[in-house]
Amino acid sequence: MKHPKSHAHAAGEALPEGVASEADAVVAKVDATVDPVARIAELEVELLRLRDERLRAEADLQNARRRAARESDEAERRGEARAFGAFLTLIDDLERAHAAVPAGETGGPLLAGVALVLSRAMDELARIGISTIDPLGEPFDPHAHEALLSAASESHPAGVVSQVIARGYRHGERLLRPARVVVSTGPAEGEAK
Repeated sequence: MKHPKSHAHAAGEALPEGVASEADAVVAKVDATVDPVARIAELEVELLRLRDERLRAEADLQNARRRAARESDEAERRGEARAFGAFLTLIDDLERAHAAVPAGETGGPLLAGVALVLSRAMDELARIGISTIDPLGEPFDPHAHEALLSAASESHPAGVVSQVIARGYRHGERLLRPARVVVSTGPAEGEAK
């Protein structure tokens, strides 16, 4: 079988039999001069380096995905906290409006409307998994309560919440807002039994 003349062949150089082109001739010369064992060792080292690079790239990609997911979750929590905070402030205002009616007065339809809106808002909070923290009579817990004052109390021992100024709220295990409370210091000095 005859091969077409290559550029080297035209210049008068004879190519080895079975070599179709000048590039094949170069490869044949390199293959003849390189020790096969050394070449295998070089290729194995290169293979290990490439595997290591691939594993590092995969690890970097997984870390980037985890970081993106974590940042997305944190952004979502911050957004929820802002929205819940605004909603909880409205509920506080409705509770204050409801409590502002003097004892003995009915308040009429306006008070009934406020009570209805407040009831529906509390039902909606419960529906989305938000629970209230109403710690009256419970020991003070700095993780769930914010002490605004401490005061003597005849009905509560020292270290116990004697008054709730504003209820706290949780969304699952996450604290949205601590309960704002007054902590008892026990009975007053002159009235201790």
